[in-house]
Amino acid sequence: MRVSRQRVADGHFAGPYLIDEGQTVARRWGARHTPAVFVLDARGLVAYHGAPDWDVEDETADAAWRRDALDHVLVGTRPSPDLTEPIGCTIKWTL
Repeated sequence: MRVSRQRVADGHFAGPYLIDEGQTVARRWGARHTPAVFVLDARGLVAYHGAPDWDVEDETADAAWRRDALDHVLVGTRPSPDLTEPIGCTIKWTL
């Protein structure tokens, strides 16, 4: 977690960064894999949940699904798709 905090302090993230030590937010939002993207609307509701784009190996994808979701949320519309399957390791839940 120390590395994450340092990356935030160094300005690698442009917005809020959540460290969910108790995994309560991840459980509430339905996270099952990492990495997973959650885009929230103005009311704080999940408007998009899923992978950042269609292929983690294709750098040209450039997080297209995440970018599209953010664009939609900024103008008050629902992204499509609003749910995709994250590709990655499953989350190892703590008790």
